[in-house]
Amino acid sequence: MMLPLRDLLSGALNRARAGRSLLAVRIVEACQEALQKFFPFGGEKDFRVLSFRDGIIVVECLNAPAAHAVSERRVAVEAVLMALFPEAAPFRLCTRIVSGFHGRMEE
Repeated sequence: MMLPLRDLLSGALNRARAGRSLLAVRIVEACQEALQKFFPFGGEKDFRVLSFRDGIIVVECLNAPAAHAVSERRVAVEAVLMALFPEAAPFRLCTRIVSGFHGRMEE
């Protein structure tokens, strides 16, 4: 009996316990994109979505005004993420002020 490839792949992800990690990566990327839509004039260089774990999304900000601006848009971003990933809801967006970003983000 032949099984569809998508059935085999989803089972492999579950067996390797990689499904949660892949979901976290997708949520981080979607959150970064959602936040960038709110900052069309270069403000997106002042923050970076760092991680997602147990419903908490951590956003690193280079300064207090960027952290405040991200916090003001928290409800809208959480609504976007809940629409995209209802299986991982609820979300809580938290900001952290840092002196610089560690590592590089792909551009």
